[in-house]
Parts: sequence; C-alpha cells; structure tokens
Amino acid sequence: DVNAMNSLEQTPLVHCFSRLTENTDCNPFENKSLCFRIAEVLFSYGADINKISMNRTFLMNFCGISMRMDPNTLEINLSVIKFLLEHGADPHLKCSSTQKNAFELANSHCAAD
Repeated sequence: DVNAMNSLEQTPLVHCFSRLTENTDCNPFENKSLCFRIAEVLFSYGADINKISMNRTFLMNFCGISMRMDPNTLEINLSVIKFLLEHGADPHLKCSSTQKNAFELANSHCAAD
C-alpha cells in the first residue's frame, strides 16, 4: 500500500523527500530532482498527496517551516511547495491541531522567532 504509514506516521512520500537533506556535500539540487521523480512514481501508484500525518499534510509541513534558511535551502523548499501544488496538494485543508491551512502557515514561512 503506497499510502501505508510506519510507526512514526510517515508514508513513502515522506521518505522520498527525506533525501533532500542527505549528503549535504553533494549537489542538493540533484537530490531535489531525484525526490521529484520518486514522488511522481509514487503518485502514479496512487500516493495521496493530501494524506494527513501528525495532524498535517505534506504541503503544510513545508509551508509551516518558520526558521530562517540559507538561500539554497529556501529555493529548494519553495520549489517543493510549488511541486506539491502542481501535483494536486490542497492548500485549503486545515491542520487538525491549529486549524490553519497552508496559506496561513506560510504567513510565518522562514521568519525567525
């Protein structure tokens, strides 16, 4: 089942994007391209881009990052958000714990505390 969650409530889609932080000595943009290709394969097998895990969708997780990022990390983060939206992520779904949607979470995107 391509939408099955492990004991940490992570789906294969979440795992494919964990490569974004692997091998920081390598080209991070290469990792992003690989993640996108793996995600597209998962979508072709029925991966649910709007699956809720730990009260949030995958889009909410990327929109809700509130720490400052270096320019490369910010570019990758924003391109993942765009990729998710282009592939059907629903920005109007609300987080069950905060009742905020992706747009509302993005209001504090990359803002320092």
